[in-house]
Amino acid sequence: EKLAREIRTLQYVSFPYPDQTLALITTTHYRVLYDWKARRVTWQLAMPEQASHQDWNKESKALAYVHQDNLYVLTADGKTHQVSSDGSREVVYGQSVHRDEFGIHKGTFWSPKGSLLAFYRMDQSMVSDFPLIDIDQPQGDGGRVQPRHGQHRLSQGRRPHRPLFHQHSLEPRREHPVYVGTAPHAEQGRTGGL
Repeated sequence: EKLAREIRTLQYVSFPYPDQTLALITTTHYRVLYDWKARRVTWQLAMPEQASHQDWNKESKALAYVHQDNLYVLTADGKTHQVSSDGSREVVYGQSVHRDEFGIHKGTFWSPKGSLLAFYRMDQSMVSDFPLIDIDQPQGDGGRVQPRHGQHRLSQGRRPHRPLFHQHSLEPRREHPVYVGTAPHAEQGRTGGL
C-alpha cells in the first residue's frame, strides 16, 4: 500500500528480464519486481537511507552502494555487508575515477551472476583542493545586497556565490593511485576488499 502511494510515474521502471513479465520499479524507499501479467509483487527490497552510486545486479538481486564514503552490499534477503571501512573525502570507493574518461561512468562492476563485485578505490590524499564556483546557484535568496564596510561588490552587487571545493591534481606528473578491489560471494554475505 505504501509502495502504491510512492509510484507516481513510470520513469524509474525498467524490464531487466526480457523473457519474463517482470518490471523493476525503483523508488526512494524500495526496489520492487512486479509481475505485470499476474499483477503482484514478486520481490521487494527496502532501500538504504542516503545510498549513492547504486549498482543493482539482476541475477543475485544484490545492490552495491556508497554510504558515508564507504562501500556496502545489500543482498536480496535484505542483509547489509560493509565492504570498506576507510572511506573518506580523500579515499573514494565505488565511483568512477578521472572524471568519466573513457566512457566509464560508475565505479562498481558486478560479475554476470552477481556473485563477485569489482570496485574502484581511489586515494586522493596527496591532492590539493581548489575552489569551483557555481555561478548558477547564488547564496541565499540571490537578491541584491549592499556590501558591508570594507567588502567589495561581488557578482555585480549580488550575494557572493558559495565555492565548492574539489580535489584535482594540477601537477603534471603527480597522480593519485587507483586500485581495483573485489567483494567475493556477495550473495552469500562474504565480502572483502583489496
